[in-house]
Amino acid sequence: QSLFSVSRCDTIRNGEKRGVSRPLSYNRFQIKGASSVNIGILLIALIGGLAGILSTLYLLVAMPVVIVQKIYRKVRFGIPIMK
Repeated sequence: QSLFSVSRCDTIRNGEKRGVSRPLSYNRFQIKGASSVNIGILLIALIGGLAGILSTLYLLVAMPVVIVQKIYRKVRFGIPIMK
């Protein structure tokens, strides 16, 4: 009996039941390598994740730089922080 199989019971004429094992042959149950659809979804997920990581890193660096610049300009030149 295969590791990836589906078992079901069939009724025989005299009322006895016997187990029948069939390999997974349905598309939604197939266990194979990555198909082209799975590779496409994986690429979309990787690109989206990369975009999220890069935008987060940009904000993590840019916001403190802007705040420090504004404080520096206020102290050095007397320019209002909101300008």
